[in-house]
Amino acid sequence: MQYSANSAKQAGIDYDHLAAYITVISSTTRQSAEMIGTSLRSMFSRLTSISKGSALDDTGEDISKVEGALKRVGIELRDSQHEFRNMQDVISDVGKVWNTLSETDKAWVAQNIAGKQRMPELIVI
Repeated sequence: MQYSANSAKQAGIDYDHLAAYITVISSTTRQSAEMIGTSLRSMFSRLTSISKGSALDDTGEDISKVEGALKRVGIELRDSQHEFRNMQDVISDVGKVWNTLSETDKAWVAQNIAGKQRMPELIVI
């Protein structure tokens, strides 16, 4: 929690959902709490950086393809041209379609949302 709570709040993720994300990721990956929290923080940063108009995440990776990756699998990041959807809803939508995606689409979405060095399990929630 301590590694991702602030960025989760900024992204519109409530405490209950954050706790659920951490629980599912932990039981799936057996990664340390620090690794999971850091990965979630990076993912939330990538999603919210788009809404702030940034093209780089906190590790310097290009995030301009995140919206395109989501659109590729039928998920909208924006409600309108200037308004972004709640990130909790976006993550939920990814989870709903995840099992219907091809391995290529899964890899593309995971890389663009979670980053090249992040765990793809983050977006299966």
